[in-house]
Amino acid sequence: MVALTFCSPRSRHNLHARQPKSHILEDLLTNATDIVCVVGEANAWPCRDTKHRSAYPDELVQWVALRPSTGERFACFAAPRNPLLSPSTPAHLSVEADTLHAGGSLEALLESWQTFVREDDVICSWGRYAGSPVSQ
Repeated sequence: MVALTFCSPRSRHNLHARQPKSHILEDLLTNATDIVCVVGEANAWPCRDTKHRSAYPDELVQWVALRPSTGERFACFAAPRNPLLSPSTPAHLSVEADTLHAGGSLEALLESWQTFVREDDVICSWGRYAGSPVSQ
């Protein structure tokens, strides 16, 4: 499985400086039938809420993927393990808090994900939490 992450911030740089040639687009076109687009979302407290942020680390609560070549979709919730749910999490995900609390375990999410993903998939991800659900 190949993982490509698109998450770099925009930066100002010398437009005349020669940039190394990226092969990402070429790799994507070569492996177009194997592409899986992934995003992960977390129960995360805002940075300004230092009290809760330090007590409750970010935790993966949603994992969503799409295989564009076939339209296959994967979507799974993992119930928050932290005793408190950040008030912004349900709103950010456009779901009710009860939906999140009714999710399965992170282990069940990972097991389900392993049945969806294939060894030759090229994973394209974006966002802070999509690097790997295992690291959460």
